[in-house]
Parts: sequence; C-alpha cells; structure tokens
Amino acid sequence: MSSTAKQQLSRNPQNAGYSNPIKTYPVPAVTNEDGTISVPAQPVYGIDPNHEPIDMYMATRDIPGGTVVSAGGTGAIGAGGIALFVVPAGQKWLLLGMVSDTTMSATVGNRILQCRAQIAGAPIWIGAASAAVAAAQVGGYDVGFNSAIGTPSTTVRRNMANTANTNVQVREMCPLGLMGPGYNMIIADSAAVDAADSVNWNYTYVRYDL
Repeated sequence: MSSTAKQQLSRNPQNAGYSNPIKTYPVPAVTNEDGTISVPAQPVYGIDPNHEPIDMYMATRDIPGGTVVSAGGTGAIGAGGIALFVVPAGQKWLLLGMVSDTTMSATVGNRILQCRAQIAGAPIWIGAASAAVAAAQVGGYDVGFNSAIGTPSTTVRRNMANTANTNVQVREMCPLGLMGPGYNMIIADSAAVDAADSVNWNYTYVRYDL
C-alpha cells in the first residue's frame, strides 16, 4: 500500500476538451506508528466549470434559477409604518429594487420618511432619512439592493403615476440582497404626523422556493 495520500482535481471538463480531465496529484503525507496516514491541510478553491485557470479569488456569481416577480401595493402609512413586503415561509427572495411614493394628507406637519429592513421586528438595515415633506406633498423613497451603500441621491423624479414630480426624493442603496422567511421592509414617518398618509409602492425580486 502506498503511504502517499492522493487528491484529485477536475480540470474544467465541460469546455476545455481534455481527453483525461481528471488528474491525480500527490501531497506530502506522514505514516504514523499505528499505521494511519496524516495529511496536512490543503487549500481548496472553488471551481468554475466555464473558467480556467482556477483563481485564488473569484467574484460572486448570481444565484442561478429562481423566478423574477414584480409586485406592489397601496395603503396607509400607519402608526408604526407600513410593510412593503414580507417574505413568506418556504421562500427566499433576492431583492432587486423597490420604488415608493408617499402622499401626505392635509394635516399640517413635516414628515420624515425612512425605510427599514427588519426580521422579527428588529431592524437589520436603516436607510437615510428624507428631507422634510410637508402636508399635501409627495415623498419618493427608492431602494436598490445588494450593493455597497453610497451617498443617497435626492434628485427629484416623476411620481409613479407620472403626473408630477415628487416634492422630496431619496434614492438609497441597501447592501442586503437575499432575504429569508419573515424578513420584511417598512416605510415609516419618524415624525409620526398622520397615520393616514397614503403609500403606493412596487418592488421586484427573484423568488427561490425552499
């Protein structure tokens, strides 16, 4: 019996055209007094079947499969904010983007809009607060997902109905991407001026069934 341990490495068998894509390479090994063999730890790197050579580091690739879904809703902002989505049991979502308009009632007072991602009611991400939004104005709050946070943009855009510009606008990036069951995102007025303020929103995600 050979006391030299072996390990196997696949050489890109899908595309490279090797006649014998499996090669065996010896690694240092020590035979112990009791007859067992000790093999030093070996570094292991991910293999991309469409890419060679094997990199020490490979950029993260998108998760394959899934179903792209666009959804949305309308409702009152409520005392503690309104849930824009809740990931249901048996699914994971890869969030792509969310866009929202909050139309303020005639009740006087400056609203401060803010988005939060939560799990079991505990915030795991808090977006930038908007500038003050006055009575009867429209505050837009858009979120992109799975990206590094930069300085939020406040460039005014057209409202979702394409009838006028938003009065106050926040475009924010959230580093979160994949969210499991129970995760949700809410939009709230931290100044709590009027729970009747109306929210209209749309979002897009890739759904994975567990």
